Amino acid sequence: MEKIKVGVIFGGMSSEKEVSLNSGRNVYDNLDGELYTGVPVFMNNEGRLWIIPWQLISQNTTADITDHIAV
Repeated sequence: MEKIKVGVIFGGMSSEKEVSLNSGRNVYDNLDGELYTGVPVFMNNEGRLWIIPWQLISQNTTADITDHIAV
């Protein structure tokens, strides 16, 4: 059976973006890897969406992520 791709969106334009980042980490980490392929999708302060490697969000803040993505 082919795995279903699941986009996990986190970050955002609100003051709660760090909470969103932590929630996104938890969702991604708890996806059943046998059934789903997680795709981390970061929303920056301007509302742009970025597909980024999981390693970047697993240990950083939203400000750190923003510093590493191309603008």
